[in-house]
Amino acid sequence: MGNLFQYNETQLLAFVLVMVRMGIFLGLWPVLGTNNVPKNLKVILALVVSMVIFPLVGWQQIATQIDSNMIIWLVAKEVGVGMVLVFMTHLIFQTVQVCGEIVSVSMGLSSAQTLNPVSGSRESIISQFQLLLVSVFFLTINGHHVFFSGLMQSYELVPLGEDAISLISGKDLAHILQLVCEIGLKLSAPVLAAMFFSNIAMAIIGRAVPQINILITSFPVNILLGFVILIVTVPAFLYGFKSSIDIVMDDLFTVLKSM
Repeated sequence: MGNLFQYNETQLLAFVLVMVRMGIFLGLWPVLGTNNVPKNLKVILALVVSMVIFPLVGWQQIATQIDSNMIIWLVAKEVGVGMVLVFMTHLIFQTVQVCGEIVSVSMGLSSAQTLNPVSGSRESIISQFQLLLVSVFFLTINGHHVFFSGLMQSYELVPLGEDAISLISGKDLAHILQLVCEIGLKLSAPVLAAMFFSNIAMAIIGRAVPQINILITSFPVNILLGFVILIVTVPAFLYGFKSSIDIVMDDLFTVLKSM
């Protein structure tokens, strides 16, 4: 960055716009944007990353003379773009949460909920376990590099100097929510299939041996079978999560191109 006082007002405004988008993204994105990470660390990281990428974002198209109203609009636009980036990246982890809720209900553990200190809400133990698992896996496969790559490309799709921006249409939003539910259902498919066949088997046993209380017996059987399937299918679950990253990133670029 050199000496700060060697830059004119337009360049300083461009740097502030870069830092706004970067700060929103790094302050709220999954894994790093949790409440457990100190706010001071987030601010310092946003400042350092902004200084590194500032020469690469193409800020030269910003007009030399900009009035106060235009500055407010440009800052608001950067906040909006940052929120869209955060929203799309959170969708990747929302697919895992949907999967965990479906699995918990099918196993009969929907009432076994604990407080998640990260989100501040009550979630099922299956959801928390799977979120922790994919968070570690996400960092292992350098998934944050994909997000930073998408963040850099966002400056090409939505440049700093543009004073016009389009909102996400209802059709695009419905498609995104449908995608989240679809991926979550696919991730939970092995447990759902196991529970389906388990219930059929228990129904046949109940008809063949009426003395067995199927209602009481089915609960521990479903829970044990569900945990076995969860452990056995961990590689397939992580592979499906990795594939969902590519799918959501494609949708992210589609949304940014329409802005």
